[in-house]
Amino acid sequence: MKIQIAQAYGIVLDDIDEYDFGFQTTNEDSSSYDYMLVQMSDDEFPQLLVAKEEKTNKQQIKIFTFNPHTLKVKECSEQLSIGQLNKKKQADILIEKNQIGLNYTVLNHNTAKIKVEKITIENNNLVKKVSHNGQLNEMKNSKENEPISWQSIDDRTILNAFGQEEDYYEVANEHSKQSDNEVEQSDDLQEKKEDKSNDKKQRLDELIESEKQKGGIVVSGTLKYLNHFEVLKIQGAPDPNNEPLQQQMNHLILILDEPTEVTARRAGGPGLGTHEAQLITLGLENVLPEYNNQKIILVFSPEDATWPSDTSVPLGEPRVLKFKILNE
Repeated sequence: MKIQIAQAYGIVLDDIDEYDFGFQTTNEDSSSYDYMLVQMSDDEFPQLLVAKEEKTNKQQIKIFTFNPHTLKVKECSEQLSIGQLNKKKQADILIEKNQIGLNYTVLNHNTAKIKVEKITIENNNLVKKVSHNGQLNEMKNSKENEPISWQSIDDRTILNAFGQEEDYYEVANEHSKQSDNEVEQSDDLQEKKEDKSNDKKQRLDELIESEKQKGGIVVSGTLKYLNHFEVLKIQGAPDPNNEPLQQQMNHLILILDEPTEVTARRAGGPGLGTHEAQLITLGLENVLPEYNNQKIILVFSPEDATWPSDTSVPLGEPRVLKFKILNE
């Protein structure tokens, strides 16, 4: 019989979108469903509870009962609401192992008053009996009271356990603990990744500072392989020479993240000069295909860089002959 009940409840979960939970959702606002088995009557089998989440941090609960005579599942005429009922009141469901029914609690945050109802089911109708209605601090707390271990309707572990005559209550608790452990492990893994990322950033910052103290010029930008006309387009400049041979050339360009002062040798002149650069030509002899369109940080010596004295492309931007990538 338990297999038949599990199969019947499974069909309900498969067709859950066809049931009216009292609010509508659109395709852009799809709802999530959870379920659990709870013993709410003297029958030998539990009821199926299905929760549908609203946008307002509230869930509507439908209760289904299997009829052993007709072998069909019937929907209870009344449903429950849990979560934030309004600005003042919040509701929840607690259950006790080996006890019939559930405890429905409604807490008023403003007055700290709480109402607790023991809810069972009889002839497919909810039977409610108030067990406490007063101040929260006056309520006798039962150590056996536990929140429901809701399961996603995509996970039929609990339903299968019931069909195989296992203790589905214990399976639900173990399943919930396993999920919690997985979340904790995921959090630990994320924390380790963040620590590793922070360590890597710290090492890079230390390396950059070390290179600067040695007199190196550190720049960052995006590396791109560009043809003659693409470079001119970035610079917003006309072709200065209109020479077909130059127009066939490609360029390895570092587009700087921001205009940066660069100290380099003056081509055709003595000493070093410092000017603002927006691009840096690295020269095709420095073939770096794996870094194309990638963000890189590089360092070079002023002695290995040159400010142009002609109208070669890119116009008025420095050329670096030798460099080192720091963020490899």
